[in-house]
Amino acid sequence: MGKEPRTRLEQLASEQGLGPGDFQRAFAGRAESLGVEVEVSRSAAKRWFQGSAGQPRPGARRVLESWFGEPIAVLFGPPHPETCTRAVTEQELALSAAHESVSHAIEAASALDPSALEHLHGAARKAATAYYTTPPLELLTDLVALRDTVYDQLDRTHKPLQQAELYLLAGQVCGLLSSVTWDLGLTEPAEEQARAAYTYGCIIEHPSLQAWARALQVTLASGASGKRSTRTGSVKPCW
Repeated sequence: MGKEPRTRLEQLASEQGLGPGDFQRAFAGRAESLGVEVEVSRSAAKRWFQGSAGQPRPGARRVLESWFGEPIAVLFGPPHPETCTRAVTEQELALSAAHESVSHAIEAASALDPSALEHLHGAARKAATAYYTTPPLELLTDLVALRDTVYDQLDRTHKPLQQAELYLLAGQVCGLLSSVTWDLGLTEPAEEQARAAYTYGCIIEHPSLQAWARALQVTLASGASGKRSTRTGSVKPCW
C-alpha cells in the first residue's frame, strides 16, 4: 500500500504517477507552454507535497492552478477524502510503517553512511521479489519513489565508490520500471526505462547490468512486433 498523500497537490500528482523528479520535469514543461519563466527543484517539490513550504510565488502559482485546475489554497491544503474507504488491514499497516521507517532512515543518514546504501539495496531486492506478486500499478508507484530516493542520494555524495553503487541501483530500478511499464501496456516508456538502465550500466562498466538491460530491450522489441508475454520478468534481474 502506498503512503497516504499529505496535501491535495501530492494527491493529484500521485494519481498521475508523478514522484518529485517526474513532477519537476512536468512542471518545467507546463511552465514553458504557458510562457512563464519559473522552475522548481526536486527538494522544493518534496516540500510542496509535504505542505512544509509556504505558498509559491505568482509564476509558480499560475502554473500549478492551470495544470491542476484548482486554487492554490486548495492544492496546498489537505487531500480530498477518497470516494471509497475501507479498513486498513494489519499487514498493510505494518508494511506502510516499514516503508516510512526506511524512508526516514535513508533521509536522515548521510550519503557517506553505508547504512543508507544498505537500505537502498534491501529495497531494490524486495522490489525485485515483489514484481511477481504485486499489481503493476501499485509496484510502479513504489519503484518511482525508490528511484527518486536513489537520485537524491546521488546529489549528496561525490565519492566514486558510492556513486557507482547508486548508479547500479538506479539501473536496477529502471530495469524493473521497464518491466512494470511494459506490463501496463506502455511500450515507448518501457523502452526508455530499459535504455536508461543500460546507460547506467555503461557509466559504471557493469557487464551484468548492461546484459540484463539489453535482454530487456530485446524482449520489448520482440513483444512489440509479436505477441507479448504476460510478464517481462522472465528476464531475471542481475542481482
